Amino acid sequence: MNIGSFSSRVTIEQAALTSDGAGGTTAIWSTLKETWANIKPMGRKLMEQDKIFQGTAYEILVRWDSVTVSNIGDYRVKYGSKELAIHSVTNVEEMGNVQKIIAVDA
Repeated sequence: MNIGSFSSRVTIEQAALTSDGAGGTTAIWSTLKETWANIKPMGRKLMEQDKIFQGTAYEILVRWDSVTVSNIGDYRVKYGSKELAIHSVTNVEEMGNVQKIIAVDA
């Protein structure tokens, strides 16, 4: 992997659910880590098992570290002013060097 291709700054955020005082919850987002990434738009539709996700999908490559995204519903990626919902996280080539995140406009 060419380290020079990691030229975009992204923030991985984690949600913490708090009571909204009316019997429900609301998500408060906090920074888990900031990192350099290689981001490629994938197109307007992402299809998986009869589901179609509307919005632009992105392939985001980040260097692996000890902070890993495990429960994808509790995390998102901020890229500039975009808030991207994480759809999947994959260990690229099973080598533990790079993670591939697929995310869509939230």
